[in-house]
Amino acid sequence: YRTARRVHDTLAAAPYQGTLSATAEPAAVPPGGRATLTGALRNVNGLRATGRVDFALSGLDAAPRGPLSLPYVAPGGTGT
Repeated sequence: YRTARRVHDTLAAAPYQGTLSATAEPAAVPPGGRATLTGALRNVNGLRATGRVDFALSGLDAAPRGPLSLPYVAPGGTGT
C-alpha cells in the first residue's frame, strides 16, 4: 500500500501531462479570407485535474468566439 500510494502521489503531481490540438476550418485560407480555429487540451493525467488553462493566439488578427480560459480540465478530460 505504501509503495502504491507513493506512485499515485508522484503521478498525480507530475506536471505537463497534456496534449494540445488545433484545427482550422477551412484548412487553407486565401488572402483576406477567414477561418475558425479550434483548440483543445486533453488532460492525460487520469489522477488529477489541471489548474487554470488559458488559450492564446498571436500573430494573426483574431477575435475569440468562446472562452479563452477554463478553470480546469478534469482528469482524463478535454477542454476546448
